[in-house]
Amino acid sequence: MRLPPRSALALLLLAGCASANFSGDATRVGASSGNFDEDLAPVSRAAATRVRVFVGQFPDGIAWKDGAISITDRDRWKLVGRVAATMDSPGESMLWFYDYPEDEAWRKAYCYPQVPLVWFTCSAWWLVPAYWPCFVWETNSGSDIASRKRRIVQTLRRGAARLGGNVLVVSSLGSMHLLGPQLSRQGRASGGPPVGELLDDGAQGYVFQDLFTDR
Repeated sequence: MRLPPRSALALLLLAGCASANFSGDATRVGASSGNFDEDLAPVSRAAATRVRVFVGQFPDGIAWKDGAISITDRDRWKLVGRVAATMDSPGESMLWFYDYPEDEAWRKAYCYPQVPLVWFTCSAWWLVPAYWPCFVWETNSGSDIASRKRRIVQTLRRGAARLGGNVLVVSSLGSMHLLGPQLSRQGRASGGPPVGELLDDGAQGYVFQDLFTDR
């Protein structure tokens, strides 16, 4: 059954603006950094989900010492590399083919054919309601922050899996550095908010192999 044009437009407007996507970067121990999509082997979503995540705290056998990661149980842990997630500029969605998040991939099929219309109309197409779901718009609401964190962590997990790691220690979220003398093992910065409440637009982390898991 085909929806009337007005009903279809109403459904699209109810979908709201698009969410920001995050690009990943990975650095192996002793190697230069590289974009996930260009230099590292593909990884399934399931493989990324199997990567265990520690935010602002360490698993047993790993510690923070003299401003750096220190592995105290070398029989169990191996440092593989580092990963980072950076937000793709929301402004790109106004004039270019934005790389929408995986869970909003339908917007590519809907929005990409409209991008040339923005060019040919000298941006007047922005005023057309049919194009509004193509705009990326992020706020500081609790739901948007939670959604960003989920996408950030998933990006870091993908990088960890592509490096061959199975444990990720998130070392920073946005401007907050989560590893260091000011942070306890419970993940709370002295005088600051709990890690779970931080506003984050990007992140970095260390990737490890838990050799006991691989046995």
